[in-house]
Amino acid sequence: MRENEKLGYSALEEEMPENEENPFEDIGGSEQSPFSEDKWEENKHPRKENGQFGEGKNTSNKKSSVRQNNVKSRERRPLKMSDYEKAVLRDTVSRNQFNDEETENGYAFRNTSQYKYFVKIDNADLLSYTPIKRWKNK
Repeated sequence: MRENEKLGYSALEEEMPENEENPFEDIGGSEQSPFSEDKWEENKHPRKENGQFGEGKNTSNKKSSVRQNNVKSRERRPLKMSDYEKAVLRDTVSRNQFNDEETENGYAFRNTSQYKYFVKIDNADLLSYTPIKRWKNK
């Protein structure tokens, strides 16, 4: 061992001694390292789409919580808007019609020059919607 006076600890030798046959024997290991890739089976350790360990890609059987169901099913009141504001939003919706994902979710966001709107899609084919919330654009 080498002494390191500046750091105050003893450092290990640079090379491992050659006379040791099984370096893992004292910790109950076999000849093979406990971290060997031979023992790892990827299919037994599912990963999420972002690569982290977790439930894996099969999250389709996940049940919604009671609160989530209540939030989705609650009745939302439409915004009170002036006729001018309704016309501007109607024009924006007609120019940017609802896509398939928005239609499937039943909700969409649309931006006008003054506001960002959250709307509930009543009938996507007829461009029928109910404005639920608005935010002032910065």
